[in-house]
Amino acid sequence: MPRETVGLKIDIDSRSVATAARRSDNLARSSGRVGTALGGMARAAAAVGVAATAAVAGVVALTLKVAEQADEIAKHSTRIGVSIESYQELTHAMELSGGSIGEASAAIRRLSGNMLDASQGVSTAVDAFAGLGIETTTAAGGLRSVDDVLADIADEFAAMEDGSLKTARAMELFGRSGATLIPLLNQGSEGIAEMRQEAHDLGIVISTETAHAAEALNDDLTRLRGIAT
Repeated sequence: MPRETVGLKIDIDSRSVATAARRSDNLARSSGRVGTALGGMARAAAAVGVAATAAVAGVVALTLKVAEQADEIAKHSTRIGVSIESYQELTHAMELSGGSIGEASAAIRRLSGNMLDASQGVSTAVDAFAGLGIETTTAAGGLRSVDDVLADIADEFAAMEDGSLKTARAMELFGRSGATLIPLLNQGSEGIAEMRQEAHDLGIVISTETAHAAEALNDDLTRLRGIAT
């Protein structure tokens, strides 16, 4: 490799490592779960005058697990149409109810779709919500939040006897995966609210800021993997 090319690659590597280290520091500051050590060690990796590949390996080893977890939360919450915090609260609530957020994701996406259909007058969706007396739109005509509608559905399900009718209602609202939500819905809105709050009390909910910092950091780590090979 020509000397000029080598020099250019080292310069690019150094800048990329420094950027990833800065992202790591931002992630550490925005998340109490990560702690101060992560940011300090990442800064040290960027400051040491060693080969870029070694610095890359250090940054990846220190940050990848936390960053990937937060990045996954951010992306999955977007896919099912809830906030980052709400996604984590629902994850905890589903686990306490004997299920998983993976099982619930398709059901919640279907609920969002049915809410939109109902707001546009699609008869099957309108009937599904009307059968439980649940509104899908606000007084101003906009869609209500998924969280609010889910809470209303939970109150209706908590008062309903278990059986084929409840299962049928769940499938009308949530699609084929609806039955997986029944144990959660049976807790009612108050029970779900308590489980949501417990997720915060246990310190397992990361902030939106932290999740977005992780997304940015993961992008930088992807670039580093490319230039370090």
